[in-house]
Amino acid sequence: TTGGAINLISKAPEVDGKLSGDFRGSYGNYKAVSIDAAIEAPLIQDVLAARIAVTYADDEGYQKDVTNNRRLAETHYWGVRGTLAFRPSDTFKATLRYTHGKTDQVATAPLNKGSLEIPGVGAIDFSGYQRPATLGFREREDNRTGNVEVNFDLVTLSATLSLPSFDIVSVTSYHSGIYSQQANTDGSPLQLLEIDWASKTKAFSQDLRAVTTGSDGFKLIVGGYYGKEKIKTFNIFEILQSPLVPLRAFAPPFAALLEQYGGLQQRQEIERESMAAYSQVRWDFADRWGLDVGLRYTRDIDRMPLYNISRIDPNRTPVGSFVPGNISPALLGFPVDNAFLPPSADFPAGIYLDGPYTTASAPAQRIRNQRVTGKFGVDFKPTDDVMLYASYSRGYRSGNFNGGNYYIAKTAAEG
Repeated sequence: TTGGAINLISKAPEVDGKLSGDFRGSYGNYKAVSIDAAIEAPLIQDVLAARIAVTYADDEGYQKDVTNNRRLAETHYWGVRGTLAFRPSDTFKATLRYTHGKTDQVATAPLNKGSLEIPGVGAIDFSGYQRPATLGFREREDNRTGNVEVNFDLVTLSATLSLPSFDIVSVTSYHSGIYSQQANTDGSPLQLLEIDWASKTKAFSQDLRAVTTGSDGFKLIVGGYYGKEKIKTFNIFEILQSPLVPLRAFAPPFAALLEQYGGLQQRQEIERESMAAYSQVRWDFADRWGLDVGLRYTRDIDRMPLYNISRIDPNRTPVGSFVPGNISPALLGFPVDNAFLPPSADFPAGIYLDGPYTTASAPAQRIRNQRVTGKFGVDFKPTDDVMLYASYSRGYRSGNFNGGNYYIAKTAAEG
C-alpha cells in the first residue's frame, strides 16, 4: 500500500516449473545453528505442483544459571510447510498451504534488581534477596525457569476465479495453537512469584472479495470478512512462598498474612466473532497522480463464557475461590476489590476473602463493538524513481476482556 503495510506471502511452487530447491545454513555464537531448506517440483506439468520447506534453529542459550550450572534463554524450534499449487485453467488457480511449527526451549530469565532500597545495603526484594554484585549481566541465580513450549498448525486455502472484468478472490484459514511456559517471574532463587502459563487457541477466518481487472488506471476492491476465535487459558500463580524477611521486621502480622497466600488458579475462556465489509478504490486520475480511498465497517462480538479465580495452597491443593465466591459483600455489606483485608482493629490477623472452592464461572460477559474506518491518500511521481504521497488512515481494534488475577464487576455508578 502507499507508504503503508507490507504483505509477506510464502513462496508457492510453479506449475510450469521444474525440480528445484534451495538451502541456507549458518553457525554463530552460543553454538547457534540455523537451517532453511526447500524443494519443489511439478506433479502434473502446467496443472499441479508441490513444495516442501523446512526451518530449524538451535543454540545453547545466552544466559547462565549459576545456581544449577545450566543454560537459559535458549533457541530451539523447527517448522515445516507443505504447499500445493493448482491451476487447471487460465481462469482458475488455487494454493493450499499447511504449516506446522514447534518450539521447545528454556525460557529467558528476568533480571532481579530489587524493589526495596536499604541504606548501606542496597536494593533487595521482599524476601530479602539481593542479586550478588559478582554476577555478570547474563548470569542468574535461578530456581525455576523452565521451558517455553508452542505447537502451532495453520491451514490456508486461497483461490482466484478470473472473469472478463474482475477476479473473485477467496482466502480461507484455520489455525490452532498450544502454549505453555514455566516462568520464574521474580528472577531470584527464592519463591516470590512463579507462574505456569498455559493456553489453547483455535481460529477460523474467511475473506471473499471482488477485484476489478478491466483498467490499469482504475481498480476497485469490494469484499467481506468473517472470523471466529476461541482462547482457553489456565494459569497457575505461586505467590509469596518464601519468608518475607524485610516485612517481618516492621510489620509481622501483615507478613504472616501474606505468607499464607499460597497461589491462584486462573481459568478463562474468551470467544470473538468478527464480521466486516470493505471497499477500496485506486484511481490514477492524471498523469503521475494517483488517489486511494478506502472504507470499512467492522462489527465484533466478544464473549467471556468462563472466568474463575481460585486460591490454592503451596501444594496446589484448592483452598477457596475469589471469583465467583468473594465473601466481602456478606462480611462487610459491600464488595471489596481485593483478595484479602490487611490486619486491622476488626481483623487483627487480616483475612482472606475467598469463599468455598468451586470451578463454576462468574456471570458470563458479552460486549459488542463496531466502527467505520477508512483511508484517503494521494500520490505524485515526479520521476519514475521518486514518489511523493500524503495519506490519512483511521484504524480500529475491538476491546476485550482482561482477566488479570482478580476483579469484581462494578456498575457505572460505582466507577
